[in-house]
Amino acid sequence: TRIAIELTRYAQDAGADGAVVSLPYYPRPTQEGIYQHYRMIAKEVDIPLFVYSWPGQYGLDIEPETVAHLADDGYIQGIKDSHVDIDHTAEIVRLTEGKITVWQGFETKILPALCIGADGSVCTIGNIIPSDVVEIYNLFQEGKIKEAKEKQLSIFGLANALFKERHDMQPLKEGIKMLGYDVGDALMPTTPVPPDVKEKIREELRKLGKLK
Repeated sequence: TRIAIELTRYAQDAGADGAVVSLPYYPRPTQEGIYQHYRMIAKEVDIPLFVYSWPGQYGLDIEPETVAHLADDGYIQGIKDSHVDIDHTAEIVRLTEGKITVWQGFETKILPALCIGADGSVCTIGNIIPSDVVEIYNLFQEGKIKEAKEKQLSIFGLANALFKERHDMQPLKEGIKMLGYDVGDALMPTTPVPPDVKEKIREELRKLGKLK
């Protein structure tokens, strides 16, 4: 918590508009410990604070009731909920009653999350096909649900190619390179992307009209 406070202060002093702060996954805290973690950070900074929850990566979950407690007490202004269970995001939306911004973290759940009241999505695939992600959101806002559904389903192939077998950023970096942007390689520890996976990524980018 002390280190998180220091880094969030640094972000504030550097001019950040807000901070997205991951759960304190080691040592594993209780839900009360998670609450106190964010409460203490919020008391030390003057910029909006957002929770970043990704239980599949860190092995720790924040319960919707804890999110609602933090929201009710004014310590957080939002959450990025990268939860495989859409019910988890829905329960956060229900319990917080519009007090905070709720983002879904998975590219395959953008439209379902919008349909249950989430405000949007902050997803990894937006780094390679940002306009497609924005289009899902815009179509939903325009009430064009069938078109939004088709656009949502159209990115599943690329999502599977990038993330189904591994969760590091190297496949994403390879895909962005294919589009002509030299973004280097992911930080260690990472491993090279096999040729067959690269070809799957290239094929899905072609289907989306990003490559010839």
